[in-house]
Amino acid sequence: PTAIALTWSDQSWDETAFQVERSADGIGWTLLGTPGGASYSDTSATPGATFFYRVSAVNATAASAASAVASATTPTRFQSWAALNGLDNTPGRESAFNADPERDGLANGLEWVLGGNPLAPSSTVLPQLGSDTSALSLTFARVDESETSTTLVAQWSNNLSTWNDVPVGGTSSGPNANGVTVAVAENGTAADSIAVRVPNTNAAAGRLFLRLKVTTP
Repeated sequence: PTAIALTWSDQSWDETAFQVERSADGIGWTLLGTPGGASYSDTSATPGATFFYRVSAVNATAASAASAVASATTPTRFQSWAALNGLDNTPGRESAFNADPERDGLANGLEWVLGGNPLAPSSTVLPQLGSDTSALSLTFARVDESETSTTLVAQWSNNLSTWNDVPVGGTSSGPNANGVTVAVAENGTAADSIAVRVPNTNAAAGRLFLRLKVTTP
């Protein structure tokens, strides 16, 4: 969970508690809590957002004027994952979404989505290509936490020049106009199991290619 730790200097002598308020825009305010001491942890802050805070001292009869407004920005889910996995932007530990610090061909963004290790080769999480008499398929696992924070598409081509996007969302979809289907199996808190199938009727001269692409919204 994302948390913002707030502390302030107690400048009053007769308060019974403090009133902590939060705002998403610095205009409309919501009461978060009334701690008895000069600190508070906001554990309801959403990832990748900026919040504004102010504090008042209160007692049985009145509340003080609000403090000066302070702000804090929470890390995105990807940034939290990167920090947890040791990506600190030192050489060989680059943290950018499209960086590939261990040079295994998987950028950090895909490592996150697929459940890989950004500092060690992650061949075991690579999407698996399969084929049968009717279709070319791509199967892989998607980490739940990445689902709402990324745009994931499968791309297919029959000439390696023109690529056709197939959105991979939270639920199964298709067949689309080209007969492509996406099967999404939810596995509780475990990674989703996903299978993309592209019918062989889309091939040209027997050629059909399939790959995975992830971007941030």
